[in-house]
Amino acid sequence: MSPQYLNLVPFASHCPDIAAGETLGLIMRPDSPILPGGRFVFLEHYCGNPNCDCRRVRLEVCSPDAPGKVLATIVWGWEFVEYYAQWTLDLESAEWIVAGYLDPDGAQSDYAEAFADFVRHAVVHRDDWDATFARHYGMFKDRLGPAGPDKRKAGAPCLAGRRIRGQSGPEHCGGGLP
Repeated sequence: MSPQYLNLVPFASHCPDIAAGETLGLIMRPDSPILPGGRFVFLEHYCGNPNCDCRRVRLEVCSPDAPGKVLATIVWGWEFVEYYAQWTLDLESAEWIVAGYLDPDGAQSDYAEAFADFVRHAVVHRDDWDATFARHYGMFKDRLGPAGPDKRKAGAPCLAGRRIRGQSGPEHCGGGLP
């Protein structure tokens, strides 16, 4: 795996005030048949390479009730499939990014697939969250330093030639959360 792919940085480390007010959250009732009851947050991580323009987010699902425990790690990209197909080895991998997938390199729990389904059904198809993540990504990249938005290369070295193989992909989008 490329070291550039591993260079994921929490959004909150560069934009703490924005992250505090705009982090995606979920509250589940105790009688939920899908997920345990409680509060969950989806912590955003973006590529820390100032020259990369991969336009994707890695979400780590955590609960304030279990500090330090990651329940799911989900990767999602808000651009069109064609954008990601330029750097992955095949169209299938680009489709996985757009659909959202469980990161095989990230922590997962027994509830990971249910959290991924939540992201696929409640987040991916909502323009307001597309815009929120895209805006957070832009703010994050702007604060990285020397490359900045005007010097950033149109490209994704952290995705270059990377075939995505995970536990969950677009074929799972039909099931799960209503």
